Amino acid sequence: MVVPPKARERVMEELHETHPAICRMKSLARSYVWWPKIDSDLEMEVRNCEVCQVNRKLPPEAPLHPLDSLTPRLCWSIAR
Repeated sequence: MVVPPKARERVMEELHETHPAICRMKSLARSYVWWPKIDSDLEMEVRNCEVCQVNRKLPPEAPLHPLDSLTPRLCWSIAR
């Protein structure tokens, strides 16, 4: 169903009611409704939602590796 501009805000509220995250929200929307630039509208809705931002999945932290083990002991030296 193509949603008219006046009803889009209400549809986005319904889709976002349980804070399903962006991928699930887009999937739900694509199953039932459409309007021009729907993906960007839904992304903006999630970006502006404080609850979604607090509860989003963050990538795991990468371990830090010291550079001491990577640098040679004597710069520009030739092993004999």
